[in-house]
Amino acid sequence: MRSAHSGLIGVGRFHRKICCAASQSGVILRDGRYWFSTSSDTPKRGRGRPRKTDATVVGKADNLAQHVQSVGEPQHKPFKYFFDEVDEYIVKTAKKPIPFSDSVKWNGLKEDPSLIDLLDSLGTNLTSVSDSDTTTRSESGKMVHDPINQRKGSNIGNWDSLETKSTPLFGDSFGTHGKSLFDAFPVPPPQNPNAYDAKNWKEYKESIEQVVSSPRFKKNIKRQFQSMPEEDFNAVVDWLFLSEKSVDYSLPTLDKALQNEKSHQTTEDGCQEFTADLRHQQEVFTKATGLEGPQLELALRALAILGRQSAKASKNKSFLIGWEKIREAGLMPGSNILSTFLYGAGLATAGSLSGGTLGILSGTLSSLGGRSNGMSILDFLDDDKEKKVKSPMDEPAMDSKKAEVDIVEEIATFHDTLYKTTEQSVSLRVKALVQKGNASQAQNLLDNFSESNDGQNLKYRTYIPVLRLYCEQGDLTRAMILFDRMRKAPRVTMEPETYVQVIASIAEKGCFRPDALPLDGIKELGYSASSGPELFDLICAQMADDVLAITSASARRMHNALVSGFKDSDHPNAIHLKEIHALAPMPKFDELADDEELVVSRVTVDESTGKCPRTGATLRLLVLDQHQKAKLGNALLKMATEQYAKFMGGHRGVDPKFAKQQMLSFAELMKKRKGPPFTAIIDAPNVAYYMQNFDQGRFNFFQIQFVVNALKRMNEHPLIIIPSKYSSDSFYMTLWTGTGKHHTVTDEEKAIMEKWREEGILFVVPARCLDDYYWMLASFADQTNACKATGGVMVDVPTNDKSGRWPGKRPMVVTNDLMRDHQLELMEPRIFRRWRSCHIVNYNFTAFVNGESVDRGIGFSTPDFFSREIQANPSPTNSENRESKTECNTVWHFPVSDWETNDRFCVRIPRS
Repeated sequence: MRSAHSGLIGVGRFHRKICCAASQSGVILRDGRYWFSTSSDTPKRGRGRPRKTDATVVGKADNLAQHVQSVGEPQHKPFKYFFDEVDEYIVKTAKKPIPFSDSVKWNGLKEDPSLIDLLDSLGTNLTSVSDSDTTTRSESGKMVHDPINQRKGSNIGNWDSLETKSTPLFGDSFGTHGKSLFDAFPVPPPQNPNAYDAKNWKEYKESIEQVVSSPRFKKNIKRQFQSMPEEDFNAVVDWLFLSEKSVDYSLPTLDKALQNEKSHQTTEDGCQEFTADLRHQQEVFTKATGLEGPQLELALRALAILGRQSAKASKNKSFLIGWEKIREAGLMPGSNILSTFLYGAGLATAGSLSGGTLGILSGTLSSLGGRSNGMSILDFLDDDKEKKVKSPMDEPAMDSKKAEVDIVEEIATFHDTLYKTTEQSVSLRVKALVQKGNASQAQNLLDNFSESNDGQNLKYRTYIPVLRLYCEQGDLTRAMILFDRMRKAPRVTMEPETYVQVIASIAEKGCFRPDALPLDGIKELGYSASSGPELFDLICAQMADDVLAITSASARRMHNALVSGFKDSDHPNAIHLKEIHALAPMPKFDELADDEELVVSRVTVDESTGKCPRTGATLRLLVLDQHQKAKLGNALLKMATEQYAKFMGGHRGVDPKFAKQQMLSFAELMKKRKGPPFTAIIDAPNVAYYMQNFDQGRFNFFQIQFVVNALKRMNEHPLIIIPSKYSSDSFYMTLWTGTGKHHTVTDEEKAIMEKWREEGILFVVPARCLDDYYWMLASFADQTNACKATGGVMVDVPTNDKSGRWPGKRPMVVTNDLMRDHQLELMEPRIFRRWRSCHIVNYNFTAFVNGESVDRGIGFSTPDFFSREIQANPSPTNSENRESKTECNTVWHFPVSDWETNDRFCVRIPRS
């Protein structure tokens, strides 16, 4: 049979093999056709229009005639279908129809002949065939074609009436006669088994050239080995540039440690055995190369420099060749050198597959070098069942990647056999074991490291590969044990993706369903529930303590996991949920759900009420507790001290505690002062410079007074925080335009400031202290005495306040400062976000020119009505009487970092 769509030889099940082979030799797929050309011109993409060629084979016989007519006869030469020529030549030679059945035997061939058997037994030559009346030969011997005679389909007439020319189908480059298809695909020459990987060697060679030509190598190294004869020195350099191994290496102790199912730890006996192995390997190497003693020390120094320079330049492949050199020579590098090689080799294996994946589009076979298996056209076409050669389309070549992973594990084990185990070596060994799917041995490494290092805690990066493997393998009990250990480890900061992976792995097994069986060992970890919605609530509560928000990808992962876990459930409303494609966004769904409906949706929470449209739950504004206020205050004191020391530099007589003492005095003033408590703190420079980015712009006192008046009309009691320099008679000011100028305070401006002092609403920040820390501290400072003076009334405003003040926490901070610097410096982002959500109020008004403004309107944006944090709230029962609702299930809302501000990922798992 022949393929109706390929235009290539189609001998039954050999079609795909010949396609793979031909693609390596210029057969190009375009618009459903295969184009085969012997000229250097490549067919252009389009409606099947080839360029000028010596011989062209085009698929789709039905379109042959109209195709030739469309491209124009004078520009093209005769062509025939490739498979038609081969088929008819076989018929002519064998005097029989072409067999395509296993039951037919002919010409002495075995049953089910391969294409190679068929072509080789017939001695088939692939030649260009043309009509004698349209083909002539020039004096030079090359074919000269007249305008083509059109033929339709595969009906080419009698084969014997055609003149078979000696011009090969593959062009003059393959000779003039008797060439087969396989001459176009020569078998690559045998590779040197001792040669290093070609790609790795290229990068290593560049790096080692930089080393030996560097001033450090020439000066320091040569000075240290100045007594070494020049020929000995050059012998070391020659070996460093040798592109193949000089000797095989054998380190039995290291091999034993790598095969050990338990964690290998440094022991005195093991270290002595390994040292003996290295000395024996060094003797073998010295016998083969003549390099010894100082020469080996010089080689190790050069490779150490190579490691450091490659690490800085991110030439990670250099480490792989450098390590083979160390291993082959039996060198014994120090712990710091091994750490450098661990770093580089780890980066090298973190990338894509070394050497690429062998495929039909990866280039010609002759380009495959180094340690690759060097498959030829015969490997694609030969059907010998004993060889079991797979097409590169079926399975990628993974040997090089596995070898690189093994090298990382080997370097780490090498280090741990000679020296004390470090977290870096353990981390890389863990990753290598995870690559092999060996979670239990990786877990042993974690356990033994802690036991042998006095309970030293590991970092997140060391734990997480093992946890992920447990989740992927569905071993939920061990996953939860390790997860609990990570949460309690002081050096581990839990990431949102870790919680999402654990939750999704449990959800996919259906363990959050109300009828789920309990997970083994969960209650021993301190969880009050071992399955069902209660377990989901417990894990999410832990997540809310450590995580502020998730990504849309994580939301989609949780959504699909919950849908998967409930799809076989008898839950009446779970059947309506569908999984979301990995690349599709999660659609919004704000329709009110039934009381017992499983809710896994993206919703938009009402900005003014905090109500969820899907569940009816109301989100809360989470405020700072006393412990969090104390931590925030301590952070501000620390930042103020560091800022003051940095500002003062090396000035003599500076008290490093001055800034801290001044802030503590301000906090004490806020606590003991009499009079009404402050309910609004004004960032004076931010307000004064607002919209003053024009020629006449200035530090505008009138804008500050304008905001003060507006706040008083809203029944707020303001406090103005102003830096020291703006309280003087003149000062230098810098505008947002980048320009600066001196400003002399006018009498009218002095009168404004004097009025603030009389009213007791002005605080001047001490010189060289940052005012931002003061208005932040004022927003949560203790004002107990001031509240007592007003009858003990609290400063916060309830939702039902009759005076018209907007509800929320007090004091509020009136500023448009984005406070990016503070957010980065604060140790706990949750505290900063919670403080900002409760206290920051932005403003908007028309800028003043001196003391005038064309529009006296002002707008304030109130603090958040609900927090942008993960939180759980009761879900009311949506009865017919909307006024009477009872609380039942718990609903969780997750902020998503790349969604709109008020969008949440909403999850409610009914308990019944």
